[in-house]
Amino acid sequence: MPMQSSKNKRMFYPDFIRVFSMFCILLYHFQIEFVSYTRDYHGIAIFGPEFHGINTGHIGVSLFFVLSGASLTISSKPFSWKSFYKNRALTIFPTYYLVWFGAFVCTFFLMPQKLAEIAPWTIVLTFLGLDGYFYDMIPTFYMVGEWFLGCLLLIYLIYPFLRKGLERFPRGFFWLTLLFWLPGIAISSGFPLQTDHLFYLRIPEFLMGIYLMRNWKRARWYQGAVALVLLIVLLSGWIPFGVFELLRYAGIGISLYIILRVFGEWVGRQSGTWFQKSIHAWASVSFEIFLLHHLPIMWIVRIFFSGKQVSILTAAIVFLVWISTVSVGAWILHRMMQNFIFRRKL
Repeated sequence: MPMQSSKNKRMFYPDFIRVFSMFCILLYHFQIEFVSYTRDYHGIAIFGPEFHGINTGHIGVSLFFVLSGASLTISSKPFSWKSFYKNRALTIFPTYYLVWFGAFVCTFFLMPQKLAEIAPWTIVLTFLGLDGYFYDMIPTFYMVGEWFLGCLLLIYLIYPFLRKGLERFPRGFFWLTLLFWLPGIAISSGFPLQTDHLFYLRIPEFLMGIYLMRNWKRARWYQGAVALVLLIVLLSGWIPFGVFELLRYAGIGISLYIILRVFGEWVGRQSGTWFQKSIHAWASVSFEIFLLHHLPIMWIVRIFFSGKQVSILTAAIVFLVWISTVSVGAWILHRMMQNFIFRRKL
């Protein structure tokens, strides 16, 4: 959802960061499909599947967690945990269920073999929005969305408690969380789920978004400059993190968030109304895009390009067509579900 200030004026830079994060994740999935199912396609330099152990998926996801924390901080209304849970549920689940059902029907008729070894009871995980989160551990009815949807839902579940801790102990609670981060990563390195998928290890990024929003009232150029130096060092791979690679992901996401905030505020002042409206429009349907994007690119690549040589130009054209088609579908879905949610709130 687009972020608004206490004066109910939509802010530009959070939507700018959201769109950037979205494109990082979409680009990662696009590259993975083309590299996996075509011949001699390796992506484009830093935008390829891997760059010094980092890919655009890592970058986009970390940005997403930082921004998610920040987006819950801008509100002039008193916090109510009942309203919080209700609003999150209405914003996420109706759209999620509708898209999932459509994907399930398509899979049932076009690729029924994908459903053969899935235990029926795992439909409970789908109902809870956690099928993608646990997909690495057990076969589930995972059709749409991202693993980090489940991760964020679990963080949302405990958000009122995190908020309470930050309000009562503004500095101590944040640093206490960081204190338990390192041993938490070390202990969790052998878990069935990937370390970077464990929701409690992404909480520091989420809290960092809250911290930056509350304490950095204005973005200044030197903040961006320091963050840029840190980003270059972390992207270079000079520092061996080993099992603590999640610290590198988080550092990249946090430093890039700071850079994009500084740059985004400048772009917001310099850009025209049409550009700002375009960014706001994309940001407003980012959730729907995340839900819709998987199946179309999978079908396009596997039906039309599987085993074939693909040029960079061809891949770029397919990428633009894919993004445009998914964006239009997301806008239609968003408008339809907005009417449903509005009626439910009444």
